[in-house]
Parts: sequence; C-alpha cells; structure tokens
Amino acid sequence: TRQISSSSRALLHEVVPYFDLLTHHVDRFVNDDTLLPSVRAAAKRARAILDRYYQKTDETFLNRASMVMDPRKKLSYFQAQEWPEEWVSEAVDLVKTEWRDNYKPRVVPAIAAATDRVPTTAPKPGRRSANAAVGTDTSGSAGIASA
Repeated sequence: TRQISSSSRALLHEVVPYFDLLTHHVDRFVNDDTLLPSVRAAAKRARAILDRYYQKTDETFLNRASMVMDPRKKLSYFQAQEWPEEWVSEAVDLVKTEWRDNYKPRVVPAIAAATDRVPTTAPKPGRRSANAAVGTDTSGSAGIASA
C-alpha cells in the first residue's frame, strides 16, 4: 500500500497487479485462525468488495492489454501468478484483435495505387495544357494534339 499511496500517478498496467496484491493480503487475514472472528469477517467482506471491483477490469480490454504491452512484464506476470492458460491466451488475443482491427496499416494494392495518381499541375480552365500542344495528353501518354 505504501507504493500505491506514494505514487504521483496511476498507471493502467499496475491496476491488476495491485488487485492481486491486495487480494492476497486480505486472503491471509481470512485464513488466519488466530485472528478474532470479527477481523476475519471484515476480511471476507473486504474480499467480496475487491472481487466486485476486480471483475470490472474485464469490462475493457485495456487493463490486460496494457500489461501484455508493458515491456517489463509481457506475459511473465500472468505466468508468475499462475493464471490459467485460457486467460493468458484471451489477453493476447485481445491485443492482437485490437491491433489488426484498429492499428495495422491497410495494404493498398499496387494497381489501385497506380490509378490513384493525381497530376501535380492541372491545366488552367479554357486553355490547353502544354502537354496537349506537343502531342501528349495530361495523363502522360502519347496522343493526338487536340485543337
């Protein structure tokens, strides 16, 4: 908790690890038979509240994606916490899908790119272009000069 309260900014890739840390800490109180029943009951209630908010991290892909994209963590955090393989695969798939659907550059076929060329200079209205006067149309191909 010292790290959380002393931080000058919240970072998204730290949300899930903080939840895991807090959950582990509360679970120690829940399972400690030497504590008073009221303390253990309060810990159980705290765990229920943590679970409710932890589930909200699944409402957006951003929490898991930020952890996968963090160069210091990548998938090592998930593996160290012994997350089920299907959860890890889902996190990776979410990142891949987001990349493919929203960030991956679109491939423009070469034929379409060649036909989309726009002349750098257009002839003035009412005048023939210089190219037309010498027997070339404005597209750059040889042709018959028009009058």
